[in-house]
Amino acid sequence: MGDGGAEPRPCDFYAATPAPTTTLPPPTPPTPAPPSAPKAKRWTVLGAVVALIVVAAVIRVQAMHHGGAFSWGDASGSTTMRAFGGAPPAKETANPQRLLPAVTTTPSAGGYTFDATDNGRPVRWDPCRPIHYVVSGTEPFAGANQLLTQTLDEAGAASGLQFADDGRTTEPAMANRASYQPDRYGQRWAPVLIAWTDEGAVPQLADNVIGLGGAAAASVHGTPRLVSGIVYFDAPELSLIALRPDGYASMRTVMLHEVGHLLGLGHVQVPSEVMYPSNAGQGEYGPGDRAGLAIAGSAPCSRWG
Repeated sequence: MGDGGAEPRPCDFYAATPAPTTTLPPPTPPTPAPPSAPKAKRWTVLGAVVALIVVAAVIRVQAMHHGGAFSWGDASGSTTMRAFGGAPPAKETANPQRLLPAVTTTPSAGGYTFDATDNGRPVRWDPCRPIHYVVSGTEPFAGANQLLTQTLDEAGAASGLQFADDGRTTEPAMANRASYQPDRYGQRWAPVLIAWTDEGAVPQLADNVIGLGGAAAASVHGTPRLVSGIVYFDAPELSLIALRPDGYASMRTVMLHEVGHLLGLGHVQVPSEVMYPSNAGQGEYGPGDRAGLAIAGSAPCSRWG
C-alpha cells in the first residue's frame, strides 16, 4: 500500500434538503425545534472514508477518495486528520475458515464502487475474522442502538462478514484515532469505534455533516486488508431527524450508507441505491449496493491476523 499519499479529509456529500448551515449545540439532551423552525444544518451525511495505512510501526491516516486515489477533501474545507499508533504482532492461524457463507449476487444496473483499492482491486476485510466494534456516547433517541444493531446485521448478511459486539467503551470519538491501542484493547487491532458524538468532539461533523465512516487498511504479510475503522454520528442532529415523519427511513439510510463505507463501498450515481450521495430515504440496500457488498465480503481468507 506504500507510505506516501495525502492525509484524509471528508470527501463525500450525502445531502437530503439544501438549507443554510450553521453550528449545532453539543449533545446535551437536545430541545427539539418544531418541524417548521429553521434548520441548523441540512440533513447531510459525509462519509469520511478513512484508510489507516500501517507502515513499519507507524499508522498514518490515508485518504481514499472515491475512485481509489489516496487523497480526499470536501467543499466545506474540513481539516486534515492524522492517526498514530503501531501494529499488533502478526499471529498465524491454521486452516482459516469463513465465519459466514459467501454471498452471491448477480450484476446490477445500480453498480458499485470501492473507496479502498490496491492496483485496481478492492481492499477488503478478512471474512475468516469478525469485525469487532465498540460503541461510545449517549444514545441520541430511543431505539437508536437497536436501529444500529439492525443495520449491522443487514450489512453483515449482505456481505457475508460477521460483526462482533465488544460492548461499550469510554474511548472518545476523535479525528486522529489510532488503529492500534494496546493499553485500551490489548495486542490486536482496535475494534471499529461507532460513536454518538458531535462537532465539538469531531470538527468534521460541523456545518452540513451528520456522519463519518470509513475503514483502516494495513498490509498484512504483503496483502492489503481492512483492519479497523470508525463510524461517527452527530447525535444532536439525529435527535432532530427522529422527530420527522420520515425520520426512521432517513436515519436508517444514513446508517446503512456509513456502514457501507466501513465495508469499503464508495458512491454510485443511481438515486435508488443507498450509496448514492444523497439521502432520499432509500431505507434498504439496492441491488447495486448488494452486489458491491458481496464482493466486499468475498476476499480469500488470510492465515495471518
